[in-house]
Amino acid sequence: MTPGRHVPLSLAQEYPKWIAPWDELRRTHDLIAPGLEEFVGLSFQYADYSMRYGQTEAGPPSIVSTVKINQAGFTEMMDTEAMFRKWFRLAKASRLLP
Repeated sequence: MTPGRHVPLSLAQEYPKWIAPWDELRRTHDLIAPGLEEFVGLSFQYADYSMRYGQTEAGPPSIVSTVKINQAGFTEMMDTEAMFRKWFRLAKASRLLP
């Protein structure tokens, strides 16, 4: 498969288009989740920052190694995929997601 062309996308600018579909999803599945803006907070802005939306030059790393914190004794960790499965399962059981 040939990759498509580069199309910058700001989640913070795009999410207003998703408010009505999110509300419909909440109604359809009888979810107790709050409205999209309340549910995600500043997550879309943080994602834009982390993925360097609108930036053309390299900046400081926003995702860093956890080696130092492990060396300081904080060694308990969970596999990312297992963590997402756990939290999505709990969100579904709590009727926050369908």
